[in-house]
Amino acid sequence: MPSSIKFIIPQIVTFTNLSLGVIAIISTNLSLSAIFIIIAAIIDRLDGKIARKLNVESDLGKELDSLSDLISFGAAPAVIAWKIGIGTLSAFWGYIPLLIYVMAGAFRLARYNVSNFSGSFVGMPITIAGFIVAVAALFKPDGMILAALLLVLSVLMISTIKLKKI
Repeated sequence: MPSSIKFIIPQIVTFTNLSLGVIAIISTNLSLSAIFIIIAAIIDRLDGKIARKLNVESDLGKELDSLSDLISFGAAPAVIAWKIGIGTLSAFWGYIPLLIYVMAGAFRLARYNVSNFSGSFVGMPITIAGFIVAVAALFKPDGMILAALLLVLSVLMISTIKLKKI
């Protein structure tokens, strides 16, 4: 297999993750949006594995993966939370948890990209946080419960808790 094709394969997987996040944002069906995020989380597990198997890991791929993750597991879950009704809460309980969640996710991704944590993650990966929000969204929780969930997930993402890579 020519090396240029080998390089493109993991990028296609990464862009599939990104595309599912964008579709989750623009979809008017909340359950479908949540399902797109769940599928994106499953797909996100593949791009790095494929790149390693094909021996085409790159800094570009790592950055594209993080940018895609910020959309699919940061912005998309925040938009879903907004659509569920967190936006009907006061400004403090509506906007602030959404902003903190997205910022914590961006911080978590940036910290991961500039660090060398072999064998473990430091803080909850944004993929897991986004997956949790998507699953919760399927049950359409109360706005305050969702705000609290976003804040807890934010703290876990920026924490220094070490989680073993699976």
